[in-house]
Amino acid sequence: INLKSSCYNVPMTDWLKEIALGLYYPIAGIINNIKKLHEDSEMDAHNPTLPTVVFVKRWFNHNPLHIQRKQYLQDKGFNVYYYFQSISKGTWEKSAENLDQYIKDRGLENVTLVGISGGGITAYLYLQNLNGWKYVDTFISIATPFGGTWQELFLSFNESCRQLTPNSQFVQNIMNQPVKNPEKIYCIRAESDELVENKSAVLPGCKEIVIPVKGHNNLHLFDNTVYDKIAEIAHNEDSD
Repeated sequence: INLKSSCYNVPMTDWLKEIALGLYYPIAGIINNIKKLHEDSEMDAHNPTLPTVVFVKRWFNHNPLHIQRKQYLQDKGFNVYYYFQSISKGTWEKSAENLDQYIKDRGLENVTLVGISGGGITAYLYLQNLNGWKYVDTFISIATPFGGTWQELFLSFNESCRQLTPNSQFVQNIMNQPVKNPEKIYCIRAESDELVENKSAVLPGCKEIVIPVKGHNNLHLFDNTVYDKIAEIAHNEDSD
């Protein structure tokens, strides 16, 4: 495991924040089970004059901090949808099929598709294998382990996690398959990420954006710099 590009020279305050955000996930699961926050996360009405962003996220449970990031983009003038499928429910291929149905059921078009961490795998399979580019203008990944991550060995009891070990056939297929429309893909990564190596987070031939943030969770849960960049890309693509 190459720790040099991921974990060295990181201030202790950043790691404490990163650990706190990671520990918040099980608490978030309890909150969501009680209050059902995710059920209110989809917009009540779609405004056809506004550009559309669809977030894709896969983990064991929802996180209310993503709902806050969703609201942040809504306040910037976007229709924002949040697709979530638990990583405990099916393979990555199945989650891509479900995403395809989600977008079709809502009649969404000209979408800026944003894959958060593992959600980027779901989004990418949808684009590569299920004709997703018919409905999507731009794909933005945030710290997505396209090249896999050895951290998944700690979660090898889960089928989707086993798929993401770097030496798996699944990961090799992703990295060796020609990328469709690489000019429409932006890969956002943190300056330092303890879960996803730099080279793993970027698809060949696609635009790489490095955010001066340290930590996987700090990047996609806490820092609005990422979401400002998403808004910038989405507005630019919508005006073209």
